[in-house]
Amino acid sequence: MIVSRFPIAESEFHAFPTPAFYDVITTNRGVIWARIELPGRKHVSVFTFHLAPPKDEVVQRMKLLAMASCVQPAQCQQLVQFVETCIAGRTQEPVIIAGDFN
Repeated sequence: MIVSRFPIAESEFHAFPTPAFYDVITTNRGVIWARIELPGRKHVSVFTFHLAPPKDEVVQRMKLLAMASCVQPAQCQQLVQFVETCIAGRTQEPVIIAGDFN
């Protein structure tokens, strides 16, 4: 969720199409983008996201050695592609990227 005291001019949610096997029934991980209008007609793009945990953490927590997989690299690639799409043509605007990297 992105909350702003300034107007949100545009926003979009992108669900990661590569879910971890344990996320399929529990969560919808992805990235949210908001283009916030600042005073003086300036804008800033803000992104927040939630990545899947790394394989070692999943194995330790869930004891599912045979089924554990790491989708973080794919999610990171999807995050970068989404950010590039959202800020295309807006190279002079600042960008903030924050989230749960797990």
